[in-house]
Amino acid sequence: MKTVFNEPKTNQAGPDEADVQAAARGFATAVRSRFGEKVDRLYLVGSRAWGDFRADSDTDVVVVFRDHGWTAPRRVYELGEIAFDFLIDRGVKIQAHPVASDRWLMDADDPMLRSFRRDAWEVIE
Repeated sequence: MKTVFNEPKTNQAGPDEADVQAAARGFATAVRSRFGEKVDRLYLVGSRAWGDFRADSDTDVVVVFRDHGWTAPRRVYELGEIAFDFLIDRGVKIQAHPVASDRWLMDADDPMLRSFRRDAWEVIE
């Protein structure tokens, strides 16, 4: 069970942990529905994975793609369209990070990817 270490800086209550987990699973289902076999795995990363999130924290999800015929700006846009529905419907802000599978597995020079890999929790639908 994760514990909130910091109080939110705003007076707005964010979604509870059960809502966030349900939204992450729903997001994974929606991404797989849209991209099919192109998606390898999805991982929860960032403050939600570390356990030091606040009520108003976003939910960072790495989407690992098997295919390489895409550009990052286009995939960010496509994933953002899916994530927007979860913000409107459930109040959960999902920040998607598309990564090619070979970069996810091998890129040791990118500090952000190293951090993501170290603390990633796989999203199981």
